[in-house]
Amino acid sequence: MMEAHPEMELYVGMDVDPTALEIGRGHIEAFLADREPNGGELRAYTHVKNFKYIKQVLGSVDESLVVGLCGVDGILIDLGMSSMQVSQQN
Repeated sequence: MMEAHPEMELYVGMDVDPTALEIGRGHIEAFLADREPNGGELRAYTHVKNFKYIKQVLGSVDESLVVGLCGVDGILIDLGMSSMQVSQQN
């Protein structure tokens, strides 16, 4: 998503699975390291939280995201389970 939208200035990722979030964070860090210096400023945050806490998480990143001053331009939610998570179940 970050590659497809170079205009993006802020990315907030959430997942309840700390392993999945850590893997995602590795991809984010690699993407940010490979960006061209003039690629614009992109801030990226990740949180181990359930999506029901999205307002709390956004407020902790930037209060203006939840008080109507700035808002959010888009939200992408994946509510499914990955094969990695299923195979870890005993």
